[in-house]
Formats: sequence, structure tokens, C-alpha cells
Amino acid sequence: MYNSPDKGGKYLKILFFFLLIFFPCLAFAGGPFYVTTEGAPVVWDTSNAVSLHPESGLCADFSNGDMLEKITENVAYWEIIDGIELDFDIEEGNIGEDIDSSNYTDYLVDSSDDKGIDDGLNPVMFDDDGEIIVAVFGDGNQFSVLGFAGPDGFSDDETEYTDGQALFNCLCLAGNENNGDCEDLGVVFSEDDLNFTMTHEIGHMVGFDHTQVNQAMADTISCDTTAAGDCDDIPVMYPVSVDAADQITPTVDDIVIALTLYGQDGWEDEFCIVSGALTDADGNELRCADVQAVTDDTADTIAVVSGAFAPAEDTDGDGYTDGDGECLSDCGSFTLYGLDPDKSYTITVKPVDSQWTGGSGIGPCSSQNEDIVEEDIATLEGCTAGAVEELGTIQTESTSSDTSNQSDDSGDSSSDSGSSEDTCGVDQDFTTCDPLISCSLSNKPASALHFLLIILLPGFLLLCRSFSCLPPISSCRLSGILPPMRK
Repeated sequence: MYNSPDKGGKYLKILFFFLLIFFPCLAFAGGPFYVTTEGAPVVWDTSNAVSLHPESGLCADFSNGDMLEKITENVAYWEIIDGIELDFDIEEGNIGEDIDSSNYTDYLVDSSDDKGIDDGLNPVMFDDDGEIIVAVFGDGNQFSVLGFAGPDGFSDDETEYTDGQALFNCLCLAGNENNGDCEDLGVVFSEDDLNFTMTHEIGHMVGFDHTQVNQAMADTISCDTTAAGDCDDIPVMYPVSVDAADQITPTVDDIVIALTLYGQDGWEDEFCIVSGALTDADGNELRCADVQAVTDDTADTIAVVSGAFAPAEDTDGDGYTDGDGECLSDCGSFTLYGLDPDKSYTITVKPVDSQWTGGSGIGPCSSQNEDIVEEDIATLEGCTAGAVEELGTIQTESTSSDTSNQSDDSGDSSSDSGSSEDTCGVDQDFTTCDPLISCSLSNKPASALHFLLIILLPGFLLLCRSFSCLPPISSCRLSGILPPMRK
């Protein structure tokens, strides 16, 4: 759990929820959200704009027109990136009704055979009174779940996303006449929080994973929420929202992953590329290390996780590819795109912070290797635009650790880090469930709801990454991630 009283007591942490479905081919990765068994990132078909279909209702004191404008403005942070081929089409009127607890099942995709996958709609829903959240996740969650979004369908060849959805819980937004209980709990979101949530979550919807770039800045009080611009170098896709107003603008690191997935042909010709492969001290391929290109300006930092684009297959169906034999080749490889030819870089290897697992995880491994040693592996004193600087195989001082999922008798993957067997059932005060790392749902067989959610608890947001089935919430523990639904 995280607290930041020096930042007004608010510390937002971004999480994901993935629900079980048997779909073992795609793999979760750091950089792209999913990669194919050939190591290619899964993306939307950009020959046409990605359609979003907002409902016709309200969100707190924001009218439907206000919300349409907000969606348009906040997805534009991705559209206006120079050299990107990614557009959104906000299609007003396709859902000509207010979606609420009485009709949400007509739009929400919650299983692999749900008709919503093929209905031609990517619904964006506004849960004004929190009752949809109650219906989906159980009573009490209307005060903690701010929203969710994500792709929920794939093409037959598993290379493209074909369907998606989003919902924003408006109950605890400032100005909602129904949020009295939220205020009593000290849970009130601002307009900046809503805007940032839209940008971050739509980033996930189109395939962007988390990044830990400039974590040192985010972890210190030097990032002041009352001062404009001092948090600009913290990425949109950083797992924690430190300052929503500053952080909503994509950094260089955000831009590079966006262009890596959706860049126009030749976008990389203006930049340098650095590639190589990592091994541990014993010569074994080193996967899930964070490789960063840094200068003396934090705004320039770019990162990629080693092995994120490696050909791999999730044979055990846990959503990761760190099991025995799941990474097929190039497991320690990395490629850094987007380096400025006029700048000098130090290439650094870092461990992915152990806190970035579960709901706020980074990379293709289910747990982070704490035996990775932070070290500089190369320097780049300028480079040639369009050229690739090959570093070759680099032996590090790190030790490979066993990052394979461990399973209990029920088959759920688990972790000793941050797990809890405390019961956090319906009607319980979630603030006393310490820590609420992941909420395992066990009242019905595996469902296929693919969600990216933001969880708010008083003073901070806490994210759960995976569910094994739908509500009510019955326990709090770490569980594995399984990939989403196939069209």
C-alpha cells in the first residue's frame, strides 16, 4: 500500500483485472500489452479509426455532451503524437439510452461467447450511481472502483484486437449529488482524475503496458500536485497516478511505445535504435530486466523490458510466459527505439521494482526478479538516425531467479509477495483488507471478462489485476493472469 500525505493524501495506483478464460496463445508483455507466439505485438487494425460508442447518460454533474467532449479530448493525447497512425471515432447515438443496472448486461461483455463481442459496439458506459459496479463486483465496490476498460475480442489469427469496452464509475466524482457516502469515506475524485483515467485506460485498451520510467521522481515529494509541470516526466502509463493534471501528457517513453505499435512506416528513421541481449552472470538468458536509455534530462528516458517481444507461448494459461519452456527464443533480447541522434545516452539495466506485480505489473513475468543488479552496460555518444547500434550479447552481474508461477491445489497461481488470506466479502470495509492486492472471485466457474480497472481506497488507489470468476468477492490473494477473449 502507498501513502503520500505530502501530496494531499491522494496517491492513485493503476491496476488491471483479468478474468479467466481458456485462451493460451497470447502472452502478456512489458511495452506492448500482448504479443503473439511470433513475438509481434497485438494491435487494432488502424486502416479505420478505433470506434468508441458512448452511452447517452450523465456522469455526476457532467452532461452527456460534456462526457463526449472529455472522451474526445483525452483520447486525443494519443492521436496527436507525431508519426502515429491511430485515430478514434467517437460515434454518438449508437447507444441511444442511459446504461444502468437494469440494462448493462445488454452491452457489457462478460464471457467468451457473449453476443457483445460481435455486436459492432465498443461501449463506453457512465455508471452515474455506481449500481453497475455493485452488480458486477458486489456491494461496497461502488466506493472503490473508478472504472475499467480493455479489449475483449481478438481476430481469428490472434494478431489484432477486434472489440473493446470501457466503464467509468461516476458515483464518487465531486459534484455527484449521490456521493454523500463517498464524502463520508473521504473518497472523492476530481475532474483531473477522471481525465487522466480516460487517457491511461484507453492506452491500455489499444495495447500499452505499464512502465516504471522515472520512478525515483514519482517516489519522492519533489513531485508536487499543487505545482503545475513538475511531474511532466512521469509517463501516462506509469502504474501510479502521482499528479493527474501533469501526468496526462505522454512522455517520450509513452510516445515511443505508441509509435512502436502504431507508428507510420518509417517513423523510426529519424531516431536511433539500440538492440542487444542480456545474460546473467552464468550466461543464461536474462528475461524481465528493465533496460533504460537515460540522459542527464529525465524527460528523455526510454525503457523496454528484456524479452518483452520474445516469441513465447502461454502453455499453462496463466497469462504470463515465464513458465518452463514458454519463452521460445530471444528471451534476453531488447530493442530500444526512439533515441535522439543528437544526445548521449547511458544504457542501464535495472530490476523491475518488486511492487510492480499483480495489478500494477510490468513485463511478461508473473513476479519480478529481485536478483537483477542495477548496472550500466553501454554508453552512446551520439548516433546515426535510422541506424541500429548492435550491442551484442551482454553478460550482466545479475542472477536469474525462478519466476515461474507457483500454484496451489486449486490451480490458481499465487505469490508470497503481498498475499493475504483475509476475507474481504460483500458489505465489508475494503480499507481494512490489508493488503487488497488481488481479489479472487470464486462463486462461479471461470468467466472471460477482460477488464482494466482503477481501484480507489481512501488516500490511494489500489489495483487488482486478476479475477477467477465474477462476484461476490470472497477473498484477497494474488492470482494469475489469463489472456482475454477470442472473437
